[in-house]
Amino acid sequence: SFELAAGVTILGGYRGCGSASPNKRDHVAYPAVLSGDLTGDDSASSCCAIHDGVGCDESSCEAPVCAERPSCCTDAWTGLCAARAMFLCTGLCDSNGENSYHVVSSPGVGPTAVLDGFIIRAGRADGSPQFGGGLYNNNGRPTLVSCTFTGNFSISGGGGVFNNDGAPTFTGCTFAKNISLGSGGGMGNDSAAAPVLDDCDFIDNWAGGNGGGMSSLNDSTPTLTDCTFTGNTAVGRGGAIHVGENCDVTLADSLLNGNVADDGGGIYVRSGGSSALTNCTITGNEGTTIGGGLYTAGMPVTLTGCVLWGNTSSFSPNDEVAQITAASGVTPAVAYTCIEGWTDLLGGVENHGDDPLFVDADGADDVPGNEDDDLRLAAGSPGINRGDPARAVAPGDTDLSGNARVQGCRVDQGAYESSEGQLPGDFDGDDDIDLADFAGFQSCLSAVAANPEWSEACLCVFDFNESGDVDLVDYADFAPAMMGP
Repeated sequence: SFELAAGVTILGGYRGCGSASPNKRDHVAYPAVLSGDLTGDDSASSCCAIHDGVGCDESSCEAPVCAERPSCCTDAWTGLCAARAMFLCTGLCDSNGENSYHVVSSPGVGPTAVLDGFIIRAGRADGSPQFGGGLYNNNGRPTLVSCTFTGNFSISGGGGVFNNDGAPTFTGCTFAKNISLGSGGGMGNDSAAAPVLDDCDFIDNWAGGNGGGMSSLNDSTPTLTDCTFTGNTAVGRGGAIHVGENCDVTLADSLLNGNVADDGGGIYVRSGGSSALTNCTITGNEGTTIGGGLYTAGMPVTLTGCVLWGNTSSFSPNDEVAQITAASGVTPAVAYTCIEGWTDLLGGVENHGDDPLFVDADGADDVPGNEDDDLRLAAGSPGINRGDPARAVAPGDTDLSGNARVQGCRVDQGAYESSEGQLPGDFDGDDDIDLADFAGFQSCLSAVAANPEWSEACLCVFDFNESGDVDLVDYADFAPAMMGP
């Protein structure tokens, strides 16, 4: 295992000796790999790894796996298929039996232990402890930047990364095609772990238990900003994210798309904590039993400025319950949020069920739920300028695409900020100034003083003379705009 040390920064991605510019550094162009394959004999067979195709390249392995799991030869070769191949295909997928339990470890280190620009692969946590095939972080606070954890495996939890206590930071990292027979295919958190993740991607990870992308247990409190979860699968709960009892997750400006689990295709939240989702887009997820987008079993989750659309479940397809399912006696706190099938039963402020008008919800391949989906808000989207007007946006704050978080008069709904801006006088952001905007003008005549949270939106749209108020002087400019040329 490569053990991180306090005060030591390890940089990967150099062009290297023998080249014209050996000190040129680009971790994408010049990949540096830390591998757990100690003898260099890991199988290259597609049977032994997650991939998008059906079946695999060795018929002698494909046959027994598909006999057990026919979907491996009809739908896709998921983590379940690869996991079964590891046990059924003697002499093929068991060639990695000698692999390192943990490719990287970080026991008790602080933030000055830095790993930057590496691919961490082929860890196999099948010996004590059976956690964290790529990285086992035991009560550490290391700093990881631009690292990719891929093709790692664990028996019990955290196929890619496992955090046992500690508070590591991950910036610009990717967790892809990792497998855990337990929970947390991409990342597992336990024992009050408090990882902080920014601009990270969880793609095609698989868990035999809960949390295909990430699982948190026992008072853990992950914080994620500008992150994506795409195509992750859990046999149990939480296709993208599983939040266990007495745990909190804070998720902002993030996307959960095309994830699958039995309960809570996007996110499953248990009880005892206080999780909060702000400006998140949750779409195209599937709860094969219940809770396509989000399922909360006991915790009153807070959702502010989010979009939940196109999530499905067998229990209740394509309606409000498919987007958000709550156990009896639990009511999520929802505000400034777009929810398909909205019935107003959840209450809250300025929620709606209007089509968010994604730019291209199923992408160039016409298949929803994968990385080519364009889930930005198109011109005229009812989600433009309808996020929380009280959200504090600091200079430099960005959306999931890296664009300025506010482009119009106030923050948009969802993970992406529309670049359309807003016409003066167009209060509802539909690229037209009409009677609906006139109603908005009437409300804003008194709202600036009576409702300070409206001030920014009202002044941005209707304060034509920039006086710091919306009054009848502004109406002299608004009326001609409404009437048109």
